[in-house]
Amino acid sequence: MQSITTFAGKSFYYSNSSGNLCPSIISGYIGEVLPSAEEVALSIAKRDQVKIVPTDFYELNALGLSTQVPMNLVYLTDGAQE
Repeated sequence: MQSITTFAGKSFYYSNSSGNLCPSIISGYIGEVLPSAEEVALSIAKRDQVKIVPTDFYELNALGLSTQVPMNLVYLTDGAQE
């Protein structure tokens, strides 16, 4: 079996509960780094071929214009409701 340091810096795919594949990275320090919520949302949007845009509160925080961190990530989309 290969050690974790052999895989350091390489990208693998993580399958979440809905069967969607998201990229994950193997770090030499802490092991497998799971994808963030934003990466999962982008992966789902790519799978469903829809456009997504974060809401205003999340966007303000991402741009550094607000220090308030939203509890829920909400995206506007042109796709169907699920």
